[in-house]
Amino acid sequence: MPPAPPPAGEPPAAEPRAGLVAVVDQELANAGRVSTAKGAIALRLAETLADGGHTASGIAALAKELRATLDEALKGAEDAGDGIDELKARRERRRA
Repeated sequence: MPPAPPPAGEPPAAEPRAGLVAVVDQELANAGRVSTAKGAIALRLAETLADGGHTASGIAALAKELRATLDEALKGAEDAGDGIDELKARRERRRA
């Protein structure tokens, strides 16, 4: 049975979209860093920022700290790749 339409005067429900917490969680998961202290802190900062109710300066401070924490949490994750980047680098060195 299809969902009931919204009551008169209410806008239709928007398509779900990835929010900040989901994006941070996915980035951490892709890097294998969800279960780290820095990953947990980044998720908490994302949740706090997404909760809203902050002043503009509060948003800026939270966003800056989230960015720094996420950078730290993901540091080195690229080095643990599947070797494709290393193969590309070798090929580029040979061509040079």
